[in-house]
Amino acid sequence: EGPCGTAIHENRPLWCQDFTQTPINVPWRELASRYEWHSKAVLPIHKNGMVVGIFCLYANKPQAFDEEVQDLLLKMTGDISFALDNFDREEKRTQTEQALKKNEQFTL
Repeated sequence: EGPCGTAIHENRPLWCQDFTQTPINVPWRELASRYEWHSKAVLPIHKNGMVVGIFCLYANKPQAFDEEVQDLLLKMTGDISFALDNFDREEKRTQTEQALKKNEQFTL
């Protein structure tokens, strides 16, 4: 129900620019105070279009994630998602190639 869960369930980035003043963070305010968290960014990571994880960052100052930083983080998570898709495609390609080789052995 917090920022991480919201980012996952709603499949969208979440920017908490003032951690202690954002209502969704109430359960973590004491922890945030102890570790001096003032901003938080949570971005979903995808594999084949499905959310498979999150990229979560904390900053020690409020308003840490300006438009330029948000764009950079969105590109980073896009690149991570792209890489995960490529790993998955390569694994499927390798499995298909191995299956074909195995099939060729039986047909010869």
